[in-house]
Amino acid sequence: MSACKDMDPRVHDIASSIRVVPNFPKPGIMFQDITTLLLNPKAFKDAVDLFVERYKGKNISVVAGIEARGFIFGPPIALEIGAKFIPLRKPKKLPGEVISEEYVLEYGTDCIEMHIGAVEPGERALVVDDLIATGGTLCAAMKLLGV
Repeated sequence: MSACKDMDPRVHDIASSIRVVPNFPKPGIMFQDITTLLLNPKAFKDAVDLFVERYKGKNISVVAGIEARGFIFGPPIALEIGAKFIPLRKPKKLPGEVISEEYVLEYGTDCIEMHIGAVEPGERALVVDDLIATGGTLCAAMKLLGV
């Protein structure tokens, strides 16, 4: 039996709602533009629902969204699974005391920040971002969350 036959039909609809933009932001990149998905309420809801179905009942108490697309999908997922939402932001975007984590990108370095005390010891976290290129942002998020 092939994996495609077992695939949830919503996945096809979600994928077909995402526009592919060749050579953006630079030559050779096939950019997956989710703004077209957001214009389709059914596909957007289906995308959120797939995450909720996967993570509900898994004792997740924190959903951390990485700026900026993690802010689109993270809050509705957090609400539906009964978790708090924590924004992980670029430097100097959060008021108050923060902790920072620098990470390496394919073209340099960057940094994300989180409010001090946003996560308590022993909390279980789900990190939401739009893609994984080098994994640097995800690793930085995990360090901030204490994972």
